[in-house]
Amino acid sequence: MTQLEAYRQEIIEVDKQIAKFLEKRFEIVTKIGDYKREKNMPIQDLKRDEIVMKNAIDSLKKDTYKKEVEKVFQNIILTSKSIQY
Repeated sequence: MTQLEAYRQEIIEVDKQIAKFLEKRFEIVTKIGDYKREKNMPIQDLKRDEIVMKNAIDSLKKDTYKKEVEKVFQNIILTSKSIQY
């Protein structure tokens, strides 16, 4: 196996973990959407969005990929809202 193939195999494993975590997140998001509908609460919560983004950024070891992580989490937040609707 070349070094490139080894890196690609690492990426495959990381991608599988990401997919599993996203699936779990979206299952929880579905429950949150159900709860909000039962309680007549709005789906949109901008303060919560800020907290989610801050938690993600704060979990980084360094700022090298901060902008990229922000973009990914913007998409995760948007997708989560669409699941709740």
